[in-house]
Amino acid sequence: MSLTPDERKNKLNRLLELLQTSNYTYSKEKGGISLEQLPPPSGSRINCESAARVFMQIAADMGVDQLQAVYYKATATNARGDAMGYFVPTTPFVKALGNQPEISNRVLTGWEFDNHWRVKDPITGITYDPTFGTSSPNNPAGIIGTSMETGTNFSMTTVYGKKYSVKRQGITVTCEEVSPLPVSSTLLVSDASFTPKLMTGLRA
Repeated sequence: MSLTPDERKNKLNRLLELLQTSNYTYSKEKGGISLEQLPPPSGSRINCESAARVFMQIAADMGVDQLQAVYYKATATNARGDAMGYFVPTTPFVKALGNQPEISNRVLTGWEFDNHWRVKDPITGITYDPTFGTSSPNNPAGIIGTSMETGTNFSMTTVYGKKYSVKRQGITVTCEEVSPLPVSSTLLVSDASFTPKLMTGLRA
């Protein structure tokens, strides 16, 4: 018996809450989880791809099928061809798997991404962000990187949306506002920026 759209939404909303309270730690470097550990144990370090994979697998186990992984990869590059990524500012209600932002500064608070995964339900048209525990139209927008420079002593400065500068010097991060103008809508990452991509590593 197939689920109604409302039943699908209710189950997936409960699943979003479950992921945010499962004591996972968001870590963009950690992506590998095995089928034997799907879902991974409480307290595991996982990235956005793993969060989407866990979401899709548990949803299938709950009878919510036909979900589609969607993906965004930064395409803007600097003169050397390095991808400049994008920045997701936080709000008081947006955390990554229940965890605080990686960058917390009086000017800018949030997370830097090179790419990101979400999950779309083609039956209801809703896109879910398992990392942040949100769903459209409330998925957090990202600000596209508009310039990037690398320097000596492991320093890198990225400007997002021609407005915010994030400089990393070793483990030290400093942020400043470089323009009083608002970020142009053309420099924002939204659900419409994500395209379907095959998600591997799921149980049959």
